[in-house]
Amino acid sequence: MGAWDELDTEISVDVDVNAIDELINNLMDDEYGIFEPAIEILEDWKTALDEGSKRGVQEIATKLRSFQEQALGDLNQHPYSQGILETSIEDEEIDEYTYLVGTTITHFYPLCVEFGRSEIEASPGKALAFYSLSGELVFAKRVRAAEPRPFVAPSYDKTASIAETLMLYEINHELQ
Repeated sequence: MGAWDELDTEISVDVDVNAIDELINNLMDDEYGIFEPAIEILEDWKTALDEGSKRGVQEIATKLRSFQEQALGDLNQHPYSQGILETSIEDEEIDEYTYLVGTTITHFYPLCVEFGRSEIEASPGKALAFYSLSGELVFAKRVRAAEPRPFVAPSYDKTASIAETLMLYEINHELQ
């Protein structure tokens, strides 16, 4: 999706309902129909797991994107990252069970923000351009090293801490 695999995060879920299918098949051998209500409940659970997982993985991807945007919008952490980097974070559906979250910027700047940078020098006859905290356009031939100001890793950790809750909520929502 993004220009930098190092900054892309794949969110995916594997839904395995084989045990439910096996149980349903075993209960269908009942010639008197005693287990029909149980079969119906198992079919509902199977559907809830499948549909809830699809919605859950989408919700997790949306939260991850949001957390990255919030991190980049924090002037204390990322004083120069607002604007194009903050608005370049996207989530893309790969399939019903997989999303990819990352930046669409092809320039190396997002990597510099996440991992830090050594000195950057403009190409001969060119200049680096960026905005200062006051909003003034600045041109420079060389920019000194910068410490990492990660936005992907902390956002991932924050999302991972709530992913199970989000997924269970979406599955439970399908059962109601």
